[in-house]
Amino acid sequence: MNVGRLARSFQAALAGVRFISETQLNWRIHLAISLLVIGAGTFFRVSPGEWALLILTMGGVLALEAMNTAVECVVDALDIPRSPTTKHAKDAAAASVLIGAVAAIGVAVAVFLPRLVPTLLQGI
Repeated sequence: MNVGRLARSFQAALAGVRFISETQLNWRIHLAISLLVIGAGTFFRVSPGEWALLILTMGGVLALEAMNTAVECVVDALDIPRSPTTKHAKDAAAASVLIGAVAAIGVAVAVFLPRLVPTLLQGI
């Protein structure tokens, strides 16, 4: 194992996270929602299995957002007039984020709704 190569790989990955964080509003929105989910999970004391599901889901959405940004950057770097093909590439990448986000909402509903309803009903 080449430690220097591994270190450069991590530096490149962190540079990517920095770039996405600085340039992509949707990334920051997903990150903020992830922090709210972590807070809700802590408040409702979700089980270890539910934590695993929530973490995988949050990581998946953020990873999809990163890949969407990568596709956008590559398509933009081609510097060709907008074509149906480049539009389809960008749209498909954006669709992957949408699909992941909708699935994440489903996970959040499954994990938190059974805890939230009794909490809300106590106030009635």
